[in-house]
Amino acid sequence: MKQTDKRFWIAWIVVELLMLSSCIYMAVQSKVLEILCVFVIGQPLMGIFALYKKHHPNGALANLIFACIYSSYALYINITGEDGNGWGWVFFMIVLPIIQLIILLLFWGIQKIAETNEPK
Repeated sequence: MKQTDKRFWIAWIVVELLMLSSCIYMAVQSKVLEILCVFVIGQPLMGIFALYKKHHPNGALANLIFACIYSSYALYINITGEDGNGWGWVFFMIVLPIIQLIILLLFWGIQKIAETNEPK
């Protein structure tokens, strides 16, 4: 196994654990809608990272690091109670993953279109 594969999968597991811990924390507080949003929005992004890793290992690792940063910050503001109205948590755990997923899919789609239009 390559060293980049180990770093990627370690980062992938860390982000999954952050999402899971955030979900468990929400379950304890009985915020059911937020629990569903974390997994409904976050899991497609995690799956795309694993597929994206095949051709762009460093890009996938960089994207995972960004996901780890905003997931850990969202969990931090939720646990410490610094997010009084709850919009910060929504931004970091729902809006940012959607934006990141859209940008990643656009890049990947443009790259695939460019590959098919290359002269052989």
